[in-house]
Amino acid sequence: MDVKLRNGDMVLDGTGSVVYIDGMEEIVQRVLICITARKGSFLYQKNLGCDARVDFSTERGMKKLESRLREAILPVAGAELVLSEAKSTDEGIRAFITIIYNDEKMDTEVII
Repeated sequence: MDVKLRNGDMVLDGTGSVVYIDGMEEIVQRVLICITARKGSFLYQKNLGCDARVDFSTERGMKKLESRLREAILPVAGAELVLSEAKSTDEGIRAFITIIYNDEKMDTEVII
């Protein structure tokens, strides 16, 4: 069980209590934190995060990007990631991924 986050803040219900999540929703949130955080940005967990600085314009580059995303989610035991597409935008890399945990899958889009 984890605290639900939205835009970096805890989500509160109508009574002002913290909202908790579990199951696939928790796994997806943990994966997204791992791949959107810049590697080395956490003072006490220097290996947490992702270094997505790769040229992904070639098939080899896409494989390298997918490899780095998979490496970033290693702390989320049992989670897998498949990268289907990546585009460069002004905001960063817009990645289309599938997160797999146990027998569940979820497609999502994320800015890295």
